[in-house]
Order: sequence, then structure tokens, then C-alpha cells
Amino acid sequence: MITEVLRLKALMGSGAGARKIAATFNRFHGAQISIGKTFVADLLISHQYELACAKRNIHNKPPT
Repeated sequence: MITEVLRLKALMGSGAGARKIAATFNRFHGAQISIGKTFVADLLISHQYELACAKRNIHNKPPT
């Protein structure tokens, strides 16, 4: 779940806040699990290094 939230943030860019990420996650996984914007905000603050690594890996991936 944590990796999915970080992946969404990396894909959605800097314009996406905690509310938008939580809504997108809940749209994809609403039947199984639901998260709130406070959880997402705390997660993004505590996993800044992992988020930077995920952004770098996604954006530096060679095209297929």
C-alpha cells in the first residue's frame, strides 16, 4: 500500500496533493481498502527519500 501511494505521487507530479492522491488510490482500490488524506500526507512527509528515488526511477527509465 505504501509503495502504491508513493508510485501515484511520483506519477502524478508536484501538482497532486494528499487529497488528490487519496481520492485516486480509493478509486482504484476502494472495494478492498480505503485511505485518508491525513495518512497520505504523513506518509509523504516520512518517506521523502523513497519518493525521490521512485521519481528518479520512473522519469529516468529508458523508453521501450
